[in-house]
Amino acid sequence: MKHLLAARKKLIILLIHGVGLPVLVRFRKPKPWHYSHEELRRFPEGTWGKALADTLDKKGYRLLRNYEYHDAKHVLLGYGMDEVSEVRMQFFFLGNRRYSFPVLSTVITGMLLMPERWGLFLDEFRKGRSLPPVNRHDIARMVTEPLAEVRARLLTSNQNPDKHAIN
Repeated sequence: MKHLLAARKKLIILLIHGVGLPVLVRFRKPKPWHYSHEELRRFPEGTWGKALADTLDKKGYRLLRNYEYHDAKHVLLGYGMDEVSEVRMQFFFLGNRRYSFPVLSTVITGMLLMPERWGLFLDEFRKGRSLPPVNRHDIARMVTEPLAEVRARLLTSNQNPDKHAIN
């Protein structure tokens, strides 16, 4: 079973990083991003940008050109940067009414390769559905703001803010 899980992890990483990302770069026009990884490191403690740099540094990752928004959303939403967290985040986005190729392909891949996680994925979908659309905001400009304030502003539903906030 351990070997099967390791193979599944490698397959998911290959599909996302070896196939998906290179294909997307060819067809997608990237939105401008205003800060380098080094500049994010110098942001004040507590800001979204500093949290993004710290998260990437702890994982030994670097800020990937054209994927800065994606990495920033991991930090905003509190999802890790492993394969299960990636699929969870994409289920959140599907629920949050984001119907892009990366979202749909990752959701389908996750459903096929991780059937034991369907309940978890359904919970993420419901979280996304309960909140206003995250992608309508100018994320690149908001990374200078305190992360806690951005989360409070963007990740609360009108019905019960504490119930659906993502920590």
